[in-house]
Amino acid sequence: MNAKGCVHLYDAYAPTIGAKHPNALGRPAKENWAELWDDLEPLLLKVREGGETIVAKDRPFYIERHGLPESVYFDISYSPVSDERGDMLAVFCIVNETTERVGYEATLKRLALVARQNDKCIIRRRNFHDFPTLRTGRISNVHTDEDVIFGQQHPSNRHWGG
Repeated sequence: MNAKGCVHLYDAYAPTIGAKHPNALGRPAKENWAELWDDLEPLLLKVREGGETIVAKDRPFYIERHGLPESVYFDISYSPVSDERGDMLAVFCIVNETTERVGYEATLKRLALVARQNDKCIIRRRNFHDFPTLRTGRISNVHTDEDVIFGQQHPSNRHWGG
């Protein structure tokens, strides 16, 4: 974002702004991100007026990039870009969307809670080696979905539960 508040974009940023691309190019950030401006503006002011660098991991944002509201997460770094006299020229914004990873980690936490509360539950991952502590055993009456197997321990497998 330059000193006038206009956005300069690169092609790699296009998925981040969705349907706002390519119209966001050269337009004020306040116009492009109206739905989150109350959240975004204080961050940018710290950089533009205070000369601070803002860094955050998995920072939540509410955006409407595809015409629908979304809660998304980004690793962000906003840094001042100044000329040789120290005058502010722009804010250099580096963003990396982490929404998918944050969602995946939240799902794993929920599944772990289910597993701890249910002795007839096995958690598995698509890649078996990702979950070395998985307990296996013969089970019957199985209902399987992608990540969790619910079933009953077969009587001949006494060591399975403990």
